[in-house]
Order: sequence, then structure tokens, then C-alpha cells
Amino acid sequence: MSSIYAGYTTMTLPGWEQFAAEVKAPANYKDPIKIAAFIEEAKKRQAAEASTQVLTGAIGDLAVSDSKGETHKMTAQEFIKLFPDPGNCLVCYKPLNLLRFVVAQLVVEGKTPPVWAVRSETFGTALLDGGDTVRVIDPIRALIGHDADDAANLRAVVQRFNLDGKANPGAEWLAVLALKAGNLIGV
Repeated sequence: MSSIYAGYTTMTLPGWEQFAAEVKAPANYKDPIKIAAFIEEAKKRQAAEASTQVLTGAIGDLAVSDSKGETHKMTAQEFIKLFPDPGNCLVCYKPLNLLRFVVAQLVVEGKTPPVWAVRSETFGTALLDGGDTVRVIDPIRALIGHDADDAANLRAVVQRFNLDGKANPGAEWLAVLALKAGNLIGV
């Protein structure tokens, strides 16, 4: 078995609003001022989270790290080719989101993605065409759980476990972080 240490960033799609859910105030709101304020605040939240949703966002950068910490940027098509060996293990922060974004990108490009289902986020299994599986592990969440803010989680892991860090992590840094954090938990 070999591990694939990955990192990725996401971006908001141009024209994302057309794919976002319509924002409505709760039915019990009757005051037009409160309705307008609710809708305005909900739209701000939607805009802030657009890059993190498969319908309104896409992969910005994608990188993998080898066991020495050397990183390589790649496309979704190149990334998915790493999975023909069912013994591989994907180690990354939020691996389920990464696989969702990769699958969405391949579908948009008119390609058939081999990964079609994932069970669990922190320690799980990706089910491939033909019934083979690939393990997925989120070493950050394995160390600290799911509750805190993402940026705070990454800063805390870097500081608490003495991992080299940068102020603004990108895909390559996240791939190396997955390698280092994965090594801490033995993957």
C-alpha cells in the first residue's frame, strides 16, 4: 500500500450565483425590513462559502507530495490516474471534498470519473469502478476533530505539532502538511 498525500485549494466559479440555492426568509417573518436583512445576510454567507461548494466552486490548485515532501501540481485528470491501485491511501485535509471537486471537474470536462462514492470523511473508503476501494484519511481531523474553524484548525495543527507552516497555505503546502500530519498518525 502507498499513500497519496494531497493538498488543494478551491475557487468560486464565475457566475456562481446561477447555481446557488434561492435565498428566502423564514415564513414566520412578516416585517419587510427583517426579511430584507435576513436575505442580505444569507446572500453574504452564500458568497463567502461559494468556493467550498461543488455547485458554486471548483479546484483552484491541486498538488501531491511524495514521501520526501517534494510537491507536484496536477490537474484533476492527472490526479485521478493515481487511483488504479486499490491499495493506495488518500491522505489529505477534507478528502471527501477533494474527491467531490475532482469528480465534478471531470464530469464538466466530459470525462467519466472512476471514483463514484465515498463513505466517511476522517477515516473512510472511496469506492471505485469495478468495486475496488481506496482508503481515505484526513490526518488533520484525526488529530483535532471537526468542530473548529478551518483556518484555525490548520494554524493550530502547525503550531501544536511543530510542523512548518505558512501564513497563507496553498495546495502544495497543504500536500506537505498532509504528509507530515499523516506521518504523525502513521499513514
